[in-house]
Amino acid sequence: MGSYVPEDDVQALRQLVRLRHSLQKIKKNYQRRASSLLGVICPEYTQLVKNPFGEISCMILAKYPTAIYMREAEHALVCVGKKLAYIMYSILKNESLYDPQRVFVQT
Repeated sequence: MGSYVPEDDVQALRQLVRLRHSLQKIKKNYQRRASSLLGVICPEYTQLVKNPFGEISCMILAKYPTAIYMREAEHALVCVGKKLAYIMYSILKNESLYDPQRVFVQT
């Protein structure tokens, strides 16, 4: 009696699934570490954003990496917040697509 050896395609798929699972685990560990560091460096930030690893959050953190930079640029961040709120309001109110030509922020 011989043992069953799956075809090459099946073995390759299994290996890819194992690799994907391993990479997801590594990503979660790095996110956990980054989240705890962010909580130490700027605890207020984690309360303001839902997903600290989202695209907008990453852009804000790249430009203002510490609480000191954020405090100095508070006005700019408030303007960004107002613009995002206006976009969401107009989308929900009109039930239409976002039109970047109509977005403006008064400071």
